[in-house]
Formats: sequence, structure tokens, C-alpha cells
Amino acid sequence: MRFEKRIFLCALAALIFVGVSSSLMAWIGPITIADEPKQIYEDKVSVQFHPSGAVYVAFMAHDETLVRKEIYLYRYTGDTAKGELLGKVSAGKKFCYEPDMVISADGKVHISWAEANTAGSDQQLIQYRTWDNGAWSPIITLKEMNIPGTLDPSGFNKEKIDDLNLDVDDAENVFVTFMVWPLARCKFLSKYGDTVTEENWSVGGRSKHPSVQADDDYVHLAWQQLLGLYTVYYARRPNTPGAAWQAYDIKGGIHRPVIGLDQNGNAHVAYMADDADKRQVVYKYWTGNGFSPRETITEAPSLYQNVEIALKDDKNMIVTAGIFQATSTTLIFNWRQNGEWNPDGMVALPAATGAFDNPAAALSRNDIGAFVYNHDRGVFLILSDPLVINALPVAVISADKETVFWDEEITFNGSGSSDSDGTIVKYEWKVIQDNVILEGPSLTYRFNKSYNNVRVRLTVIDDKDGRGIAEKVISVKALYTAPATWSMQQVKTLIYNRQGNVIKWEPNPKNDVDGYNIVKYKIFRREADGDYQEIGEVGAEKRAFADISIEAGKTYYYAVSAVDDQGHKSPYDNF
Repeated sequence: MRFEKRIFLCALAALIFVGVSSSLMAWIGPITIADEPKQIYEDKVSVQFHPSGAVYVAFMAHDETLVRKEIYLYRYTGDTAKGELLGKVSAGKKFCYEPDMVISADGKVHISWAEANTAGSDQQLIQYRTWDNGAWSPIITLKEMNIPGTLDPSGFNKEKIDDLNLDVDDAENVFVTFMVWPLARCKFLSKYGDTVTEENWSVGGRSKHPSVQADDDYVHLAWQQLLGLYTVYYARRPNTPGAAWQAYDIKGGIHRPVIGLDQNGNAHVAYMADDADKRQVVYKYWTGNGFSPRETITEAPSLYQNVEIALKDDKNMIVTAGIFQATSTTLIFNWRQNGEWNPDGMVALPAATGAFDNPAAALSRNDIGAFVYNHDRGVFLILSDPLVINALPVAVISADKETVFWDEEITFNGSGSSDSDGTIVKYEWKVIQDNVILEGPSLTYRFNKSYNNVRVRLTVIDDKDGRGIAEKVISVKALYTAPATWSMQQVKTLIYNRQGNVIKWEPNPKNDVDGYNIVKYKIFRREADGDYQEIGEVGAEKRAFADISIEAGKTYYYAVSAVDDQGHKSPYDNF
């Protein structure tokens, strides 16, 4: 898709307005989030919708009197004419900057930022904390770094840390990526539990402007990579510590990619491309085997900066950017609704005059767009529609057992959940490690995929699309699998003489250590891409089994499951 119509934009008066029409919707704002005296509001802003429908904004403010730069968190609910200060996020060194914020599905606010004595200090810290129900967590230092080199305040590298980007998965694992000046290298930190790791960048060399997203299954990155010329790169890895990255050259552009995930865990990427005298904002999405062809969202002879993307799902999203001009910056956006981009390309965000070129956008579940921008003396919010504030439902999980054995059933019940201002219309269960999703107020489930500590999550959805979340960890005990080998042999008996696979094994001594009384073994077989199927059973004294039902040209894999006197059996891979 290509929009040939060029957009020539003009600045609009920065007055409060309600109901001014555009080609897409009516607008509310600009709403003052912060305009404290003797504060200069500059650089990065971050905006997110809370599950209740409120809007949260994190930003940096420079105190001219104290010569300090701090990070603040504000909330807007529509009840007042101005945002409500929830507190100062930072509380450390004099120079705190590059805030980024994520609000998880349970309503907890996660914020990360950079911190130093001065912009050019060699010592730089990556900090992280949360805000939950009115209480701040302690500040955690994710990384303390020594970054040598001299900055160029007149150019791009005005601070040692740039483009810090945060995401948090549903298990509250934390992922932070950023670039460092003057070397121009991307860095990536992961925090699983209390363990923080700086992971090797998946493509070495000069790299810039990273963006990160994560879900239960994968961690996703997008960034600008120098490979002779700059190109846009994407990488992902399974969401487990130490997993290997797979990297892909997205191509079709070079500048500042940003990434979002849809409801299926597929990546959507927006970035900038230079063609002749025009800079374009372009978009691609992950198809399962690679990225879609490039879609040009807009083009203009101006200089776009700092593209942002906000997704509700694969059919509904916002892409926004700033157009840098000599005297001011115009903020523009394109809203994809029900799978269709605005045919006019990007249009101007009404009344966002005098803004810096770093807008932020968010999109709620009920299709309200929020845009935040700043200039020297304030931070401002523009909404596409009035906020819908909803008391979230409360999810409650009960289970008939807290501990089960592998391949044993358990019954879960969510009927104790409640909603104070409405009704619950949907119960959605997810067995995290098994990646199984089920629906209903109660269910019976057999744990025959994962074992050890398995997380079960209940999401209850009310009649206003509010969501409440609860999790329960079930201890799934497992006997130990008998280590087995197999080979093709000629199998002779009184009845037949034919080729087959002979499987041999030894008892696993760990079963004796844990006190399991093994009374028999079950033999399972699968083909290369298939599931295990039981093909035989022998007594505990046996150490071999012949499979004569094989077909020529096929490859088979076997597992020998130990069974105790209570009927519990081992998984296929618990050695």
C-alpha cells in the first residue's frame, strides 16, 4: 500500500477544546499533566492505559533551582482538569533521564530509567522500580556501567544512555534495552526473578535505537544495525533464560524502529525510510515466516523523528511521529482501525503546537487513543474520546488440590471472582508452561505436558472489558524416566522373524531415592513431528522391549516411563 497524497501541515492554536472533528474522531485536550514553576519539561515521555481505564504518564523534569533532573509519575482519570501527581520515581543521582513505563495486566506500573551525576559521567546506572496500589517498591539497580568517551552536545549524542525501552511479561520478568553513546552500541538486560543478566547483542557492531517487547513465549527486539549501510533488524528468542536469538534483516528502511505485539504474539514494526528527497514512515508485520511487504503510511519532504507504535490487536493500532521544523514540531499520526489505515496517511494531531519531536501514544481496549507530548513548560495529554473508568473485577482461583502427579487431573474453580460495578462475562484460563488456553468458570485439567511448578492464570473479563487476573502455582510431581537406547535388529521368536527396533533401558536410581516403588514400565513411541503413543507395557524386572510394528523409511523415537504402585508414571523426559 502506498499513500501518494502528501500532507502539508500547519500549526493549530494550542487552546483547550472539546469535540473538534478530524477525519477520524472528535478530540479532548490538550489536558495539562504537569506545568510546575521552575521546571523544564524535556526529552522522553511515556504514556500507558491502566486496566481501570485511567491514563498514566511518566516524564522527566529539570529543576532549574536545584539543577536536578528527576522522573515523575502522573495519573489522569477525567475527574480533574489536571493530572494527579503520584510521586517522584527517581531518588538518586542528580541526572535522571530516559524514562520508560509499562503497566502490566494486573495494574502494576513498572518504570525504568538511566541515572548519573551528569549527562557525560562515565558511571551510568540503569534503574527500575514499580508502583502498585499507592506504594513504591525499592529502586533496583539493574546495571552499573562505566561508559568512557566524550559526548557531542551539539549533535545526537547528548547523553550517554539513549532510547531506553522497557517491557515486562506476565510473570514480571523484566527486559530493558538501550543504546550507549558515543560508541553507538545497543545493550540488552533481562531480569528473571532476582537474576539480572546482560545478554550478548544478537548482531554485533554499530547499532542504534532498540525497542523490546515480550510475552509468555518470546522476547522480541527491533533496532537499527550498521551492515555497510544501516538497515532495520529484528530478533527474537524463547522467553527462557539463556535461550538463543534468531535475527532477521527486516530491510526497507533504516531509522528508529519501534515494535509492538498483537494478541497472537506477532511483531508489528514501524520505522523510517529515506527515498530520494522524501523520508517515509513505513510499517511491516511478522507473518510467521518473515515480514510482510513494506507499507508506506505517509511521506513528506520534512524530517520525521521518533516514531511510536501502540497496538490494541493486529487490526487496530496507532503510529505517531514528529515532523521537525525550524520553529516548531508538528505531531502526526495514522490510526489503523479494523485493518484499514487512514487513506490520507498521517494527519496532524490537533492543538499539539510547540511540542518536542518525541510524542508517545497509547490505545485502550475500548478504542480510546491517548497522545502525550511536552515542551519547555509543560507535559500535555490529548484524548480521542472521554475516558471510561471501570472498577476492575477481582479474580479468585480455587483448586481441589495443591499438589498433583504428572498425568493427574485437577479441578479449578473461578466462581469466587467478583465485579463491584458490573458482571463478569468471560473466564479465561491459561496453563502457562503448557501454552493451553481454556474458558469457563470452572474446568478440569490433566497435567501431562509440564511438571515441577506450573503456573495457572485466570483472567476474568467484565461487561466493560475490564480484566482481573489471579495466578496459582501447582506443584506437579513427577517420577523419573528410565534412560533408554534403541537400535534396529532382527527379532526372532517362535511366532515371527523380522526386523524391529529393540529398546533397552536401566532403572533410574532417582526413583529409589525419592521412595517410588516401581512396578512396571510403559514404552512410548513417536515419529519425528508427532506425539508419544503408548506401544507396550512390561513388568519392573524387564529391561528390553521389541517394537516390530515399524515401517520402512520412518524415523522413530522412544521413551520408557516408570510406573509406581500408586499408578503414577514418569513424563517422557524427566531424567
